[in-house]
Amino acid sequence: MEDILLTITFTLFVASTVNERIIDLLKLYLPKLGIRYYNPRDEIQRHRRLWLITFVTGLVTSFILSLNIVSLVLNLRNTLEGKDNLNKIASFFLGLGDLLAEAAKDGNENLSIVVYGIGFIFTAVFVSLGSKFWHDILDLVLFVKNSKRKIAQFSPKGVNKSEQIEAYMEENEFEIAKQALAAHTKDLQDRFPNASIQVQYEHYRKELRPCICIFHRGNKRGVKSTQPITYLAPSGNQYSFPILEFEAGEVSINDSTSAEGGGALRNINTPENSGTFGCIVKRIDEQCEDLYLLTCYHCLRVKGVHPWENLPANTEHTTIEFYNPYTTPHRIGKLTYGYRKQNMDIALVKADANVGITDYRRYDNVTVPTGLRAVTIEDARNRTKVWFSGMKTDNTSAYIINRKVKEDIRYDLNEPLYSIENLIVFSATQTKPYKKPCNFGDSGAILMDSITYEALGMIIASDDQFGYAIPMTDILQVNRLALFTAPCQFVDTKNNPVQ
Repeated sequence: MEDILLTITFTLFVASTVNERIIDLLKLYLPKLGIRYYNPRDEIQRHRRLWLITFVTGLVTSFILSLNIVSLVLNLRNTLEGKDNLNKIASFFLGLGDLLAEAAKDGNENLSIVVYGIGFIFTAVFVSLGSKFWHDILDLVLFVKNSKRKIAQFSPKGVNKSEQIEAYMEENEFEIAKQALAAHTKDLQDRFPNASIQVQYEHYRKELRPCICIFHRGNKRGVKSTQPITYLAPSGNQYSFPILEFEAGEVSINDSTSAEGGGALRNINTPENSGTFGCIVKRIDEQCEDLYLLTCYHCLRVKGVHPWENLPANTEHTTIEFYNPYTTPHRIGKLTYGYRKQNMDIALVKADANVGITDYRRYDNVTVPTGLRAVTIEDARNRTKVWFSGMKTDNTSAYIINRKVKEDIRYDLNEPLYSIENLIVFSATQTKPYKKPCNFGDSGAILMDSITYEALGMIIASDDQFGYAIPMTDILQVNRLALFTAPCQFVDTKNNPVQ
């Protein structure tokens, strides 16, 4: 009995895996299949549509592979018959097989078609329902593989208790790498002056692992070194983290004077400086009436008039224009809110007319997020693909490289560098050599998940290899804002509708 179960299980595993890959392919071309709805009723409908599509693809997969569970069980009759533990499911399919044999003997083709159809339907049900199950099994196999690798790398320099081994298995290698960096920061800064230093997932000797990454910012380079740093963790295991160097260049803001794509905003008093129209938002603590355009403060601020700390009430020089290669510049509203702090650089433009603002959702080159989510370390490890539409680089894809990064940004040649923390790092390529994903003029563009179109961050700066964005969850939560999704309906930072 075990042999037959193993045979059927393996066969269904292959079919389920093929079916799951087909569904993943469909999600690339039908992104709404993977977009979560915030209304429970709509979410239930989405699950029904997804299961129906999964069932249909399972039926097609079963037919193409000539995989019919009735025929499969019937062919294994000799293994099943005479077993004391013959279960009801096997007996049921054997009964269908006997019915199929009788139909063939009597020449009843219609009955044969019906029985075969029932077999394909049952196969499609198992294949469609089994896709997620086999996906979870694959994750379990990868977990065991990683655990085996971790055990093989165990270096018990200071282990004297059995509890330390259990602690080692539960240790997060990325977090340990951050602790190792903190312990060696001064030494690394002395060895690599004018560089920023971060922990990042990188491929090292054909293996993806946390590495200590040195990003050279100035012309002066440190002493090149490939010697890894070591760190004794609380578990007693001694970790070793390789050092990788990148010629990333200086981080500078992305403002520009010309538009090639996307939706652009500029202050009419500073036509030499402009940025990208990010998205439409609303204040949570107001009635559902006034809409705002979100972008970066440095794109619309008038130097010498508007202080960095905040935009004073009733200030002057606040008229904002909208333009792109397809439209004539025209007034769109007033700059009413803006500031720059250690984790924020945002501005809000109060629209002259809400109706006119909502019309921008119809433009392909204006970002319209469908929802909101935070960037996790898994996005960095898996190199999650993202998309944005900037004023300079229209309709561009990139990949998440890191998160919660602090960088010194060059806002002006005549001003000192300004540190912004908790930034998202992204690049045009998944692995080194990295390529700069955005350009001057893209500040304010919304970084979105390429599959779900959920807002992840707002672009603020770039260097020679990476782009940097402020997390959208931080922007909305700190400033009491919500994303615009439909007339008089917005999504707050907890993904709950706000009416």
